[in-house]
This record gives sequence, C-alpha cells and structure tokens, in this order.
Amino acid sequence: MRKHFAALLLFMLLLGCTQQVPTYVIPPKKMVPLLVEIHLADGLLGDTKYRAKIAQLDTTNLYDAILQRHGYNRKDLDTSFYYYSTDIDRFDAIYNEVLERLNEQETFLRQEQMSADSLPRPTRQQQAQ
Repeated sequence: MRKHFAALLLFMLLLGCTQQVPTYVIPPKKMVPLLVEIHLADGLLGDTKYRAKIAQLDTTNLYDAILQRHGYNRKDLDTSFYYYSTDIDRFDAIYNEVLERLNEQETFLRQEQMSADSLPRPTRQQQAQ
C-alpha cells in the first residue's frame, strides 16, 4: 500500500510540475514575446520624440495589431491575464522573462549607441564634399 501511495504522490508531483495551461490561454512561451512587444510599444508611446507621431494613431489599434501579429485578439489577452492572475508564481515567471528580454534589448542598444558615439565624426570639410 505504501508503494502505491508513494507512486501516486510522485505521479501527482510530476503532473503538477508540467501543468499545461488550458487551450483558451496564451501559453507562457508565446505570452512572453507578446508582452515584450506590448511593453516596447508602451515605451514608444511614452517617449516625447515619438509621441507626436503616434498620437495620431488609435493606441487600441496599435495593441490590436500587435496581438494580431502574434495570432491573438484582445479577448485572448484578457482571458490569459485573468488566468495567470490566479497563479501568481507563473505570472511572476512570465514577467521575469519579459523583463529579462527587455533588459537584454536595452543593453544591446546602449552598446550599439556607445559604439556609434565612438566612431570618428566627419569634419566640416569632409561634410562639404
């Protein structure tokens, strides 16, 4: 009897570790790049250099275009947010990955900017030619 109980406990533990999300929820591997793109769009909306250009657009359409590019719609996102809000550990893991990817992109862009800044600038004479 103990062996059966131990086997059942092990099975339940393994099942819990590999818990899949329901089919109506955006899976974490697809949710991360979607949220990264949404947060990048939010960053553009908050940047004064781009705000004037983007202000003419309906931001709802911007988000809908991002969702559509990933194969989802607003209802899918809302349903997924509700689902993940009931499992905070999983939601934290998703957002930790989102933050990691955003930080990697920021680091890359800063390095690119530093490289560009270190290149010699053309003199006025060279620019005139």
